Amino acid sequence: MPPHVRVSSATKASINCSEMDAQLAAALRNTQIRIESTNRTSATFLYGSRETMLDTACEFLSPDLRPVPPQPNCPQSMKIYEDHRQMAAEYLRVKTEMSELRKYKTELTEKIKQNQELENLSTPTHEDNVQFTQLNSEKEALLAFREKLTEQLTLIEAAQTKKSGSAHSTGGSTDGWVVLNSKPPE
Repeated sequence: MPPHVRVSSATKASINCSEMDAQLAAALRNTQIRIESTNRTSATFLYGSRETMLDTACEFLSPDLRPVPPQPNCPQSMKIYEDHRQMAAEYLRVKTEMSELRKYKTELTEKIKQNQELENLSTPTHEDNVQFTQLNSEKEALLAFREKLTEQLTLIEAAQTKKSGSAHSTGGSTDGWVVLNSKPPE
């Protein structure tokens, strides 16, 4: 126990126990004060078991906000001390909840950013649309150029077969052999 909670034997001797018991009984009837133990034979008075949130909440407060130990023979002091402990526990609960909500908020913010990045990747931008249009027109131009080349090749082949029509052929054989003049054309 801290030294300021210890009670000297001279102080204990000067306390009228019957008056204190009467005040304590009256206080317990009128209010809901929780006093775990008052051991008048030892040099300390206990104000809690340190097992509940009320007991440990005060330890988490800054020193200037911690409740001052009560006067054990004064019910009003005990009530004020108990109220202060309850407010400290409520304060700690609210701070914890705020911390958890902040953490949850950052998680949600991160998820929103990831979803927006995925949407941006899947949604084509103006540059993507322009590039798609340009590539599509290039494709159509290349296909048209190929058609022209195919057409020209067919015309060239047709012209060559007309020229080579004067060449001697094997008389309609279907085996794919063509006999040409050994003289090159002039």
